Amino acid sequence: MKRVLCIFLLIIACVDEKIEPEVWACDGERSDGRCLLENSRKYGMVTIEPDTTWYFEDTEIESGDFIIKIIANRHHYISTAQQLAGLSYLVANGRSMKDRSFYLVNDIVLNDSRSKSVVIAWPAIGTPDNPFEGKFYGNYLSIKGIFINTVSSYQGLFGWINEAVVSNVKVDDIYVAGHGFVGGVVGLSRKSEVVGIDVSGHIVGGSSYIGGLVGYSEESKIYASRSYCDVSGDRSVGGLVGAFLTSEMEGCEATGTVIGETDYGQLIGSENNGQKVRLC
Repeated sequence: MKRVLCIFLLIIACVDEKIEPEVWACDGERSDGRCLLENSRKYGMVTIEPDTTWYFEDTEIESGDFIIKIIANRHHYISTAQQLAGLSYLVANGRSMKDRSFYLVNDIVLNDSRSKSVVIAWPAIGTPDNPFEGKFYGNYLSIKGIFINTVSSYQGLFGWINEAVVSNVKVDDIYVAGHGFVGGVVGLSRKSEVVGIDVSGHIVGGSSYIGGLVGYSEESKIYASRSYCDVSGDRSVGGLVGAFLTSEMEGCEATGTVIGETDYGQLIGSENNGQKVRLC
């Protein structure tokens, strides 16, 4: 019988120097009052080259009567836009990150000025087929300048999260435009926790479930979070959450402009009888 030896692999990423960001704002409005970035049509759209060098899988090596199992580090430190894009790339390719934690250790600027000839398009972390299931800790740092302009659904910093945690991060000066399930931070949250988030910018949805913080919340908890986003969509449009189903909320607020056709509100667009809202 072969014996198994476990070796834990610990890798610590270097922390880059902080970058001082500039402000991202809205160009104009459509005839119905919804925000547009009209000049974005003049920009060249580019994507971030994902950096996945920080990520390692568990491996096994046979050595005589032993099987050596190398257990990769489960705690990851994100310091650059490329590493953050690497997280999106890995999740989209089937790594749910269920047993892993991610720590932001530097302010990240994705788009620092609208005067540039190009804008960086953000790939939302998590999809319906491959949701993010890890823990993301922002350490009270910021991610600025997210730009998404697509006809696809499930858009935001995170597109779809399931049994995940997203906490303590500022997401500022963003422009997120998608079809449905669109939020500044999370498009769809299922059985997850969103805690201590501040978000500002413009959120534009072409259909339903559009929110400044979360587009669609199901069996999730949202605590101590604030949205300063201007939000627009058709149905289930909320300054903080578009649809709030069997979820809990405490200590939250939303102060931006909200525009919708049906089921829209300053804090929540639509809800069911299973929700709990306190001190909001």
